[in-house]
Amino acid sequence: MPPKNNDNKQTRKRIYRELPPLGTKLVGKSRHQEYEAVIVKSSSNPKQRVLRVQDREFSSLSGAASTITGHAINGWIFWKSTSKSKQRSKQ
Repeated sequence: MPPKNNDNKQTRKRIYRELPPLGTKLVGKSRHQEYEAVIVKSSSNPKQRVLRVQDREFSSLSGAASTITGHAINGWIFWKSTSKSKQRSKQ
């Protein structure tokens, strides 16, 4: 059997998404408990935005959601913007 040639492998491109704007408030639910989060400047690097949940900072929505739920989860699905939910309830 000839050796496999890695040149033919398709490389997957990573998608990098920026966090929502500073001050954005988010809410997530897990095990009948609601968690509130806000996008703030990082305490270690003021040029970077982070998600603050219960006095902890996370560089990604998924990292925060995984810590809360205890398993891998898509943070863009887990977290919901509180401003959007208020707009929908007024309609």
